[in-house]
Amino acid sequence: MKHHTALQYAKALNALVTESPDSSSKIIKEFLHTLSKNDDLKLASEIVHHFEKIIHQEEKVLKAEVTLPAKTEAALPKHYADHKLKTVTSHDISSKGGIEIRIKDVLIENTISRRMKQLKAVIG
Repeated sequence: MKHHTALQYAKALNALVTESPDSSSKIIKEFLHTLSKNDDLKLASEIVHHFEKIIHQEEKVLKAEVTLPAKTEAALPKHYADHKLKTVTSHDISSKGGIEIRIKDVLIENTISRRMKQLKAVIG
């Protein structure tokens, strides 16, 4: 029996759910049964990862990683009008304050530690 890749399963699941969104719980139950029958349950977490990426791409969701010096409530401005932002927040006490935002390959770093490094570079 030919095994499918996690990406192939994710694409198939997305097509099924997109085609019949009202039946998604039944589709997922049957999908899990198929994975079990094909001895591919070990791919479940990778399938979920690919499925999430497909959904985010279709819905134009960008993942923004926000690093703060401590747990803080912060509103993230929407620089991408036609995208939704999914935030992943982490804490880094070495940043000493400020904020660091990474969206795809773009890094917006406005931390005190970065400003201190810049100041040291200027004054030698």
